[in-house]
Amino acid sequence: MRELTDHATNFEADVVVRVASLDVVEDLVVIRKKFIEFESILNKLDVLAGNAPNPNPKLITHDIIPEGNEFKEIVQDLIMVLSDPNLRIRLNGLDIVEGFLSMPDITARIINEKELFLFRKLASVATTDTNLMVKYAAVRALGRSAPLKPEIAVPVLAKCLLEEDLDIRIAAANALKKYGKEGLKALPSLEKMIANGDSDSRIAMMNAAVSLGTDGSPTLGEVAKNLQSEEPKVRIKAAETLGKFGKLSEAQIPNLQKSLNDEDSNVRNAVSSALLKIRFGS
Repeated sequence: MRELTDHATNFEADVVVRVASLDVVEDLVVIRKKFIEFESILNKLDVLAGNAPNPNPKLITHDIIPEGNEFKEIVQDLIMVLSDPNLRIRLNGLDIVEGFLSMPDITARIINEKELFLFRKLASVATTDTNLMVKYAAVRALGRSAPLKPEIAVPVLAKCLLEEDLDIRIAAANALKKYGKEGLKALPSLEKMIANGDSDSRIAMMNAAVSLGTDGSPTLGEVAKNLQSEEPKVRIKAAETLGKFGKLSEAQIPNLQKSLNDEDSNVRNAVSSALLKIRFGS
């Protein structure tokens, strides 16, 4: 694998060949993930058969992804790839990083690196790259690592919540949700954007606010604005969100009462349920 990533950073080589090298690396990552999935299935079958799970792998006898210094060199190559002027190469590099971060053992290697060079580079790309597709891919990859390293990831996700591009905002909100209360530093961004954008963006933001627990209560005034959305599913989510905060949503009771006459029966049901939870904690 190192030879392939090294070739991808050879700026004198043909771009098509460099892209092809990264394509092969990505394929190897996918193959490794599949082996891990199959290994898990085999262990489950062993348990169902009454056998103890075998701690020794049956399928992975030679790891595709090397360890030690060779892995460090791959990381350095990927950092260079994420800065490459060629869009396709940067996107391919991000696909590989996302694949790495979808495997817990490889994620641990990246996160346990003393200087966190690759993780910090990924966070930087999410906010500074000039291409929206690259930013989106970087945010999505960050979400794979959640809830690890919130001190690095959460401030980046908070910035991404403010992006004009809705896909980036949704990806950031979905990633933030995985951090739970560790995502508190993103609260100002959530409060600002939770009643803006399309239905999917608003719903993702409300889910992220709920993940903060009671610390998400400052968003409730903005959440209540979503009761006026043209989309029934947004109005339903707004009512459900207010209900989940219980008595912390008492100030929004008048807004909920106005929605008791909503034209959509599902919205009315959600509003009624929210009012019960706020008033009686049921």
